[in-house]
Amino acid sequence: MLPARLYKYIENSNGTTGAKRLALNEKCLTKICGYLNIPDHVNFGLACESFRRAYIKSCMTKFEICALNHISKLTIKELVFFFEAAGPYIKHIERHAPLSKLDIVIDLIVTYCKQLRSLTLRNCNLYDEMVRKLPRLKRIDTLILCGNQRITGRYLYGLTYLKELNLCGCSNITTSQIVEAFKTCTVLKTLDIRECTELHAEAFIAMAKYCEQLEVLKMSCPPMRFDCIGFLPLKELVLLDRNRRPSTTHLLEQLPYSGKQLEVLEIHSENSLNHKHISMIKEIASLKMLAVPNNEAVNDDALDKFCQLTQLEKINIRGCCHVTNNGILKLLRFCTQLHCINIQFCRLITHRLVSDVISFLNEEIENKNLERKKPLVLLVNSTLMDANDLSMCVGYETAVRESLIKVIFDISTFDLVDGVAAYHYMGRLHHSSDEGDDYEDENANPM
Repeated sequence: MLPARLYKYIENSNGTTGAKRLALNEKCLTKICGYLNIPDHVNFGLACESFRRAYIKSCMTKFEICALNHISKLTIKELVFFFEAAGPYIKHIERHAPLSKLDIVIDLIVTYCKQLRSLTLRNCNLYDEMVRKLPRLKRIDTLILCGNQRITGRYLYGLTYLKELNLCGCSNITTSQIVEAFKTCTVLKTLDIRECTELHAEAFIAMAKYCEQLEVLKMSCPPMRFDCIGFLPLKELVLLDRNRRPSTTHLLEQLPYSGKQLEVLEIHSENSLNHKHISMIKEIASLKMLAVPNNEAVNDDALDKFCQLTQLEKINIRGCCHVTNNGILKLLRFCTQLHCINIQFCRLITHRLVSDVISFLNEEIENKNLERKKPLVLLVNSTLMDANDLSMCVGYETAVRESLIKVIFDISTFDLVDGVAAYHYMGRLHHSSDEGDDYEDENANPM
């Protein structure tokens, strides 16, 4: 049925509202389609033949990137009608919440979306049988399945063109199944297996053996040594270590020698680093981004060692409670490309830092040292400074106006405690904003 709000675009020959004779040509009708969500778009196309033609034409451009929102009320017939017309033109699909007809939707995606390049099904309550047909998507290079705790990794083999695989939070992924997947994912460049806690040594050996092009790896640290990954051509390594594993130390010992191309290193493990670790990290000269939050060992002496990282552009030392203004200033002087510093929850940081940084940045400009990207961003939530303090900083308003500095007091979703919570939080955000998308888990056990 045509949505009532669209009848104002339709006139009959007497000038009254109706659907028998149309005053708008196909071009105008196609443009109207561009403003409709998926259910309204489908209803529009089902109204009459001229609307169907406009609907099909709009599908050629409207759904290259397709967010599967507001579709829970569509019947199977309407879902088929949508994918039959839009499927051949869809290249990217995403969904961030469960859906009662998801098994049918996946069948339709596999049948009609032959040009699909990326598929995101985050927090969708997937189970293995739903994943079974995905290898038939021969052009897909990005598969994001994070937050689906019921899948084991079965049927992930055969995705030979896959370049990015995200299984973050899929806690039931098994070693035997992921090994089979690695055997066929030989061009994989980005892998996220954080919170995949059931993986054994064989999984990491297979990863190093078959995924030789891997550049980005995000993982939870296992209890056993995983030195083999140190020889992958990694540019980005994110380690989540909730249990302070000694295996993390073994890997850090390797990185200065095997990780010469490493540009991003994040270690999320509260108070697991010691002075030995700091000395290892400072030897990774290629680092551009370093995150070592919530570690007491990261103090001014540690920042003094990090001054050796002359390529550093961003640093996250959130919750490192012994860091002071002086340590930050010294790091800025030696790391001439550093332009983003996260010092949230560093309780010794005061508004004086902003005044000193502005003076230093002006000094750089006078000396024509222009390597540093501007503005310099400081994330300062829960330090000893607040927004009112900044009014006391000489030249602050001028520095902001001239884009020298940007001070941020808010906490953003990408900067949650361990780099994993953000995935689940984002899932809740998307679900809560999915108006009219009521979910009933047909497989749930009644209470």
